[in-house]
Amino acid sequence: MSATTNHDLHEQIATNIKAYRAEREITLTGLSELTGIGKSTLSNLERGQGNPTIETIWQLAQVLNVGYGDLVGRAPAQASTSEGVSVELINYEESERKIETFRMTFEAASLREADAHVSGVTEHVLVLSGALTVGGIDDRTMLYAGQSKTFKADQEHLYQAAESGAQAIVSVIYPDQRSAFKDSHAARLDWPVTREAWSGVQDLVTRLCVDSKHGIPFGRLRFTGCHMDFDQAYDALVDNLGSESKTGPGMSMTYAGSQSPEVIVLANVGTHECIPHRDYPTTLSQAVHLANRAARRVRLTETDYAALRENAAGPGICLSTLAAEVLTNAGYTTVPSHVGVKSATSRSDEPDTSDVLFEDRIDVDSYAAFELVHPAYARQCVEVAAHLHAVDARKHGCVLDVGTGPGLPLSMIDELVPNTEFLAVDPSRTAHRYLEKRFANSSHISTMMAGVADIPLEPKYNNAISIGASHHLDTTVFLGSIRDRMNVGGTLCVSDEMITPFGNKRQRGDHLLAHHLRYIHDTLVHTDLARTTPDEAELVRLCRRNVPSTLYNALAGEGEVAAGQARRLLSQIHRLDLPAQASIPELAFYRFHVLELEALVAGLDYEVEQKTSPACFIDLANEIGFQLINHRRIYATHGRDPWHAGTHVFALEAV
Repeated sequence: MSATTNHDLHEQIATNIKAYRAEREITLTGLSELTGIGKSTLSNLERGQGNPTIETIWQLAQVLNVGYGDLVGRAPAQASTSEGVSVELINYEESERKIETFRMTFEAASLREADAHVSGVTEHVLVLSGALTVGGIDDRTMLYAGQSKTFKADQEHLYQAAESGAQAIVSVIYPDQRSAFKDSHAARLDWPVTREAWSGVQDLVTRLCVDSKHGIPFGRLRFTGCHMDFDQAYDALVDNLGSESKTGPGMSMTYAGSQSPEVIVLANVGTHECIPHRDYPTTLSQAVHLANRAARRVRLTETDYAALRENAAGPGICLSTLAAEVLTNAGYTTVPSHVGVKSATSRSDEPDTSDVLFEDRIDVDSYAAFELVHPAYARQCVEVAAHLHAVDARKHGCVLDVGTGPGLPLSMIDELVPNTEFLAVDPSRTAHRYLEKRFANSSHISTMMAGVADIPLEPKYNNAISIGASHHLDTTVFLGSIRDRMNVGGTLCVSDEMITPFGNKRQRGDHLLAHHLRYIHDTLVHTDLARTTPDEAELVRLCRRNVPSTLYNALAGEGEVAAGQARRLLSQIHRLDLPAQASIPELAFYRFHVLELEALVAGLDYEVEQKTSPACFIDLANEIGFQLINHRRIYATHGRDPWHAGTHVFALEAV
């Protein structure tokens, strides 16, 4: 290969790696963790430097979920050589199926061991000269010149040349994603055009809803032959089947469809557990009452409605947020009065660190502005405040708050247990700016910009809290660092999102998808698009069309399909120009949806978001020196068991 051709190849690879990494929205650190390739090596590759081996290119292609040809590009045929094996891409086509064709040359007795491709990939090998053993672990064949073999390549496989060496043409054939998923849980009908046809659809949807109430977890009705746009089809579904319902007992029904209309019916999962009533101070007692009403989706009288509207517009962040959640769950979409305007801060002055911070994957400014509409966001604060009241934390010195973020939860807790002394600690410069501004006039709340392991070991604390931060860190580092700074007998109250127990990476991904998407699905509120900007209206359409079917696929065991849908959806959303302040209050929910998708995709990459299961969290806590005092799942997202996915609150004692 000439120096010019070699340079062109490296430039092509550099451009493509950078583009696909940006499309996936993963940092260099994250890509290094997923591939095992050093960060400096990856940085050099993105600058067109270095000489990537076949293994390096294949490893990057696997992690970035693209083909080998997508990374080397469609430049003239170029070879990449590694340990006696030369690979030359000679054809690349992408119609219904993507097919990459290579000429591979093997030196005498050379061996190439290949990792599994994505599910459904096959390879066809035609030997041109010499002899070559090919195939998977249990399906290997020695081929001679002129012979060929097709085998499943979604498992580990190898190519081993005989003493004479070999040349072969290898075609990698990817599955047609449109037909890869055979949906056994869905019905398909022609779009109804007569009253009789609609009557049949009504009967089928009624049956799907009844089945969901009685434990069938999901069902889908897909239509073909609809020539309306989504908005027109949506209106027709409402006219003939009634309004969508996310508040019905036992189930929810949603109209969706990115290509053709569909009805998604999902069973509700588990119970949102309530906080026991005790002898609380007035404000905390009010908050507990509202939190428990939000957990039960009760019908409202006119008097209830008027009182809740007044609370939702009130000055207290916690009571306002709780009242808005009760109203929204009852079908009256309401945004808390404290939902704000997205600030514009710069990341350019973030400290130079090898750690990937929250703001590297999640928009902290949007988080501070719109996170209040997250389901159970205020309820977790009520639970933590109730714990602090029970242990009489105000009389036992300063409470350590680890991973405070922009400070909204601490503001709520401060309203419920006033005059309690807190030290708010967070490593993010952006978050710390919010903390300094929010608590500038507070005499009993101080702030520190530091990681959990950087908090001074003295003085020791009798009580500590952490809300929504534990899954951003190595759990053992998080718990161990806090335990080292606590007195024996002290308490740690942790509120965080957890996922359903998993046994492998694929299950973890499926459960992560179901967890995050349920939060979004439950808050796909109706909005008046006529009063929004074009990009805001597109944000709403994208979420409403895509989230229900993506959640359905995750629940149906098609995690790879759902993950691809989620990544594409976030990529489309990030191209939109969304104003700092939502044009109408209801848009705050959809701005929250962007945050939840960012967290989901970061979690799939296991970068910043590193959620585990509640049982695993407690096992680690026990090993590190805590014992469980109390546990509640205050919002259920996936799985009926109280130890499955959702928002959990744990009270732990240092032993």
